[in-house]
This record gives sequence, structure tokens and C-alpha cells, in this order.
Amino acid sequence: MRILIISVSMLALASCTSNPGLNMMEGGVGGAGIGAAIGCAATAAIGCLPGAAVGAAIGGGVGATGGVMSTTPPPPPPYPYP
Repeated sequence: MRILIISVSMLALASCTSNPGLNMMEGGVGGAGIGAAIGCAATAAIGCLPGAAVGAAIGGGVGATGGVMSTTPPPPPPYPYP
């Protein structure tokens, strides 16, 4: 489980672009997946579904917010040489 979380985190960090919509979507999908896995593992004794649903909702929101916040600014316009 730890390897999965680390690999998804590294993939998310490597895929940051200057497109905020794409970053929000990637962060939301990744966060929902990780949140569902953690929620399912945490509530396996009573049933996986409630924990997975709550984990996916929280992880998706946090991932989408983090994806938008990690958007790199566009490059500055080129300046003409004097």
C-alpha cells in the first residue's frame, strides 16, 4: 500500500502542467482513488463501501484543490532586445 501511495504521489508531482483544468482533473481522480483505497482499508472490518465512499469524496476534493494550486504559471513573454 505504501508503494502505491508513493508512486501515485510521484506521478502527480511529475505531471503538473500550466493547464489548471487538467491539473484539477488529475488531482481529483488521483485523490479519489487514494482516498477510496485508504477508506476501504480503514473500515474493512465493518464493510468497505462506507469508508471507500467517504475517502473518495474527501480525497477527490483535496486532490482537485491541490491540483489547481500546483499549476505552474505560464512563461513570461519574450522581451525584444534593445
